[in-house]
Amino acid sequence: MLVILDELMITIIMPIYNTGKYLDESIPSVLTQSYADFELLCVDDHSDDEDTLRILRRWEESDRRIRIIRNSGEKGAGAARNLGLKEARGEYIAFLDSDDIYLPDYLERAWQVINCQRADMAICSFEFMKHQNDNTIDAPRMVCPPGPKSGDIYALNNLSENSLSGFSLTPWNKVYSSEFLRNNDIVFQNLSSGNDIYFSVMCLLKSHRIINICGTHPLIKYRYGTSTQISANQDPRNLYRALSKAMEDMGTDADSFEGRSLYGLLLNRSFTVVRNCRDLQAGRGYYFFIRDYFRNNLPERYFVDERHARKHEYLLQNDFDEFWADSDSDFEGQLYRRKDELMSLLPEKGLLLWGCGPRGNAFLSFYGDVTNNAFSGGPAGRTIMVTDRDPEKFVSLTSDFDTDIKCVCIDVKDAYNTADVIVASNYKIYRSINEECEKRRITCIDLEQFCPWDYYLRPAAGGAKI
Repeated sequence: MLVILDELMITIIMPIYNTGKYLDESIPSVLTQSYADFELLCVDDHSDDEDTLRILRRWEESDRRIRIIRNSGEKGAGAARNLGLKEARGEYIAFLDSDDIYLPDYLERAWQVINCQRADMAICSFEFMKHQNDNTIDAPRMVCPPGPKSGDIYALNNLSENSLSGFSLTPWNKVYSSEFLRNNDIVFQNLSSGNDIYFSVMCLLKSHRIINICGTHPLIKYRYGTSTQISANQDPRNLYRALSKAMEDMGTDADSFEGRSLYGLLLNRSFTVVRNCRDLQAGRGYYFFIRDYFRNNLPERYFVDERHARKHEYLLQNDFDEFWADSDSDFEGQLYRRKDELMSLLPEKGLLLWGCGPRGNAFLSFYGDVTNNAFSGGPAGRTIMVTDRDPEKFVSLTSDFDTDIKCVCIDVKDAYNTADVIVASNYKIYRSINEECEKRRITCIDLEQFCPWDYYLRPAAGGAKI
């Protein structure tokens, strides 16, 4: 049923930069909503490709609810969203990234609950879709917000101190009251990356009336595996800049609920930021910076939550090299736990491992054992191609490799021409090669999804360290 009201109720803000090839999916997902009283602000961050503006103008001419706003220069996603907030006319604000998709009843369901309950913000679950080989496929993963399943109003301080770490700090799976945002002067930071962290954290901490939409039923599809991103320049210290500003603006001390929530989030996210940092030296620098920060600002036994306490203790007692080595441990054991799932993706021929490091070494050992095991059902003596930008790594990786599997060293420049399936040994490699794999219709697998680096820090059953 199409819901039409007399007044404009929702403004959807869509930041855009060189994403023309996705707009014919994302924009129709808004225009075909069962709820029709909205405006769609397409804020173009000075796109310089051939298609984006042409496609935007075509859509603007076809529907009066669409407005195009263009930044005078490339300023980033945070500035684009802030410009949209200034121009918004709706009573409620929603966001959608230009390569993502609303499911048909998202706005109607969101408006019904946030308007009926007069909530500050409403949060929905979302599911993943993967962009691969110019196709989009559903991915078996969904993110649900903490708190009550649906229908009940709550505030963050009704939950546990570590609940902030459980929320997705993205603006696009939430609908906000415009009055709430104005009264609390909540905007996006102008950072090269992570510009939505401060906005999302402040909304969660300031809101007294939060409501979840539809419980675990997803209402948005988030696309990953694409190469286009407005905030492409990753700086690990932006996490600290975002959360330290939130601490300052909240005016909270370390022992308050808000203080413990923010320190716990900073601790959790810092481990992830260091591990995923593209620049190893920048990651190393941030690790020592954040370790000194925690040493100087918090007592050793500050955290009550078990996982936070374990991470805090580890950070204080270990240097960067120990962290890096520990985070590469137990990869093979994790691969065995997901053996059937992983092996179903691997071909008998044309398989290439890209990246010779601890995770790559674990994969070769795992793959060799599984394919040569008579009880595994896999053919013995398979061949696997291996490549790395440093050829000497291949020699050190395979010199002591005791298995019947045959490893063939492939030059990086020939890798795309010889492989049907490429296993990227970590997310950094996956991110750097996936676009080319898509162009050549090569399946690319992110091995880090099967054996994440922080597995050793996660509590096991009974509280034992894994």
